[in-house]
Amino acid sequence: MVMARTTRKSSPNRYRPRASSVKTSSKPWSRTPDHRGRNFGHSARPRPSHASSSRARAAPSNPYATPSPSRRNARRFTDHRYFDVDDDTLYDDRLDAKDFAPEHSDDEQKRGSDEGDEDSCFLWEDESTLFSDLLETGPEDSKDHKLDDLVNSLQPSFNQRGRELKKEIAETLVPTVNRVKGLYKKIDEDVDVSFGKGILIFDKACKDLEGLAIKDQDEIKQAWAVAKRNIGDLFVQLNEACAARDQLWVDFEKAFDETVEPTLELLKDTPAKIERTIANLEKHAKSLEKDDTSSVSAVEKKIKGLLGKAA
Repeated sequence: MVMARTTRKSSPNRYRPRASSVKTSSKPWSRTPDHRGRNFGHSARPRPSHASSSRARAAPSNPYATPSPSRRNARRFTDHRYFDVDDDTLYDDRLDAKDFAPEHSDDEQKRGSDEGDEDSCFLWEDESTLFSDLLETGPEDSKDHKLDDLVNSLQPSFNQRGRELKKEIAETLVPTVNRVKGLYKKIDEDVDVSFGKGILIFDKACKDLEGLAIKDQDEIKQAWAVAKRNIGDLFVQLNEACAARDQLWVDFEKAFDETVEPTLELLKDTPAKIERTIANLEKHAKSLEKDDTSSVSAVEKKIKGLLGKAA
């Protein structure tokens, strides 16, 4: 949704302080705008009235400003927290720069110089105080335009979400800052020199032990690299030995087969040769029986000779 930029003259009571702008609370931890100003190192800036200003100041010219058409019942969106440099309603010809200068009394300057940086920047002691200060908003103008009403209808959701975020910020920031401030105060008051020296000695011993552990780790890495390389060489040698063993076994089987096969064939033929020799001897013996008895001794010698040759 785009809203047209409007230009209107400032009302006489624009910069006059309102009674509702300063909230009062019965709670002891509530802070006024002046108190919040001192929390951040300066007093709250007053809202000057037209009666206090006698000199007129011209609105600064903006070379990038473009005239915008006026609108009936025109007014600015009061819930918006930012302003436009082209909006002429932000300037008043009857105001002077002195009216916006921060005022510091001698007591406030002296008190501000005595307080530390921590107290001048952050003086909320609990979450509820910061949450209450964050929820304070300025006065709201009446809503009489449809577009503004349509936009403002979304404002409760944003306000609720802003309230939750502010509460979360307060609940998170205040305990943390208080804890840090307490720790700094405790450190400033309770400084144990011997404990600090012990911490330094312990830190040095831990660093030395860490250096030794790193050195041992480097040595282990180097030894592991050497062992890894040696294991690789040994595996290569083992593979070569296994290959030589397999080749030797193949050669042995080949030589064994070459020697055993002829012997087996010879053993298979031996019984047949013996049977043939016996058959020949029997035939020869029968032929010798027909000869006379004088030749028996010669035949026996011949048989013995043949048997000796066969053996």
